Parts: sequence; C-alpha cells; structure tokens
Amino acid sequence: MTMLSKDYIAGLFDGEGSVGLYPNGYGGFYVQTQVVQTVGPEAEVVWEDLQRIYGGHIGRAISGSGRPKMNWGLSGEKAVAFLRDLQSLLYLKRPQVDFLLRWYASREPLEVIPGRPKYRRRTDTANIRGRLVVDILKAMKKGIVFDLEDLDSVIAAESD
Repeated sequence: MTMLSKDYIAGLFDGEGSVGLYPNGYGGFYVQTQVVQTVGPEAEVVWEDLQRIYGGHIGRAISGSGRPKMNWGLSGEKAVAFLRDLQSLLYLKRPQVDFLLRWYASREPLEVIPGRPKYRRRTDTANIRGRLVVDILKAMKKGIVFDLEDLDSVIAAESD
C-alpha cells in the first residue's frame, strides 16, 4: 500500500482529471470528477489508493487508439468533498473548481413535490442556472477565461 500525498493527487487530477456538472435526469444536476490513465501496474496501485482514500469507482475501458485504460471517478457529495480537499493545491483546474464549488454552496434548497413528500426537485429557475453553469464549465475546459467576480452574478442570482 502506498501513501499518496495530497500534492501528488492534486497534480495527477490537474493533469489527467476532469470535473463537470451533469443533468441527473430528475431536473437537477450532479458533480462528477474523473481521472483516466493507461493501464499499468503503477496506475492500478494509484487507483486503488484513490478509491481507499476518497471512495468512488474504478472502471476499465479501451481507448480510441485501442489501448486499455483505467478510470477512477467520484460523483455527488463525494466528488464535492474531493474537490474541497484539493482545491487550494490545484493550478490548472482551480478556476473551474472554484466556480463550481461557489455555485454548489449557493444552490437553493430542494422543494417538496406536491403530493409526493418524499421527492424533492429544484425550481425551474435553479435548473436554468444549473444549465448555465454546465455551459460555463465547458467553455472553461476549452480555455475560455472568465473572471470569477463576473461569474458571481450567476451564483448570486441563484441565492436571491
């Protein structure tokens, strides 16, 4: 068993990872993180350690070039906890993570669905803002730079 440092994990995620916000099929959104690497004995040990430390799932697939690859991923609250844990150590993905976590912390609470008290949903306005956050994160991944102060208007609108 190896002991991965947070600096190592942050560097690995910064270089090989991805973060995103995706529709959940119920009118809301969930946070997902993933790290993909070509299969090898070293990668397997790292993935097992990441799973031991943070949870999540390990998957295997074949890349577009036909090489075997492994991925380790988290979703929901586990992904948010992982991002919070590494946020201050990130460099390349820091703007995406800062924006996503600021939005996540300011989301409006779920509302009860009339007649179905066990079920909750976001309002239409919150879902529109969620889709906007998805689009902004996609633009950030393509290298478009945003000033987080400008993006605060997206976040502030949701907490009104």
